[in-house]
Amino acid sequence: MNPSHDPGVPGEAGGLSRRALLRAHLHMETHIGESLRLDDIARAAHLSRSHFARAFRISTGLSVMNYLRRLRLEKAKLLLIESEAGIAELSARLGFSHHSHFTRLFRQDTGMTPRTFARLYGNPCAERPAEGAAWHQEASRDEKQHESSS
Repeated sequence: MNPSHDPGVPGEAGGLSRRALLRAHLHMETHIGESLRLDDIARAAHLSRSHFARAFRISTGLSVMNYLRRLRLEKAKLLLIESEAGIAELSARLGFSHHSHFTRLFRQDTGMTPRTFARLYGNPCAERPAEGAAWHQEASRDEKQHESSS
């Protein structure tokens, strides 16, 4: 996600300056795998927590934590295509508390599981049945749902 292409307008009345938005975005990207708190991100933007949260929403149209979640999911999409890491490793690397939580959020965002997404976009490592045979049934079900919704 690029902070300059979000729905809000940086510098809009009551919103963040471009510099503060960029500082916050870069802090989130740099520490994407860590347990980030609103206080930490606000401090990186050199603002108080309450002012930052309100101004961030005005500038981006999203809460700070929803923006961070979207940033993590976008990064996950890239890593699923390019990386050989398993789902559990990838979700931990991106700061999700558990791979099942990551999978649920990923499915809400894309309509398919991370494994199905990786296979769809040509990652041969996604073919490995790392969690046993159950993944195959789940992936097949996701593919059928994806095809019927297209």
